[in-house]
Amino acid sequence: MSDAEVETAKGSIISTQVVANTNPELVGDEILMNQVYGLRREELRQFKRKIQAVTPKGVNQAAKQLLHPAQMVVVTAGPPLAASP
Repeated sequence: MSDAEVETAKGSIISTQVVANTNPELVGDEILMNQVYGLRREELRQFKRKIQAVTPKGVNQAAKQLLHPAQMVVVTAGPPLAASP
C-alpha cells in the first residue's frame, strides 16, 4: 500500500472510532469485547495512538506474511446473473 492509502485508511478507522465513542452503548460493547479478547482497559484510550503508529512498511510486511494470492478463494453472493444472448 502507498503512503496515501495507509493515511486514508488510518483516518477512516480513527474517525469511525471517534464517532462510535460518542455512543455509550457502543463504548460498553467495545469494553466488553476487549475483556473477551483479554485486552487491557487502556486499549480503548490507546487505540488512536496505535493506529497513528501504523506505517506503510508495516502494512506491506503484514500483507506479505498473511496474504497468499495462490490460496485465495473468491466468494460471491446473490442471484445468478442471466446469460447474455
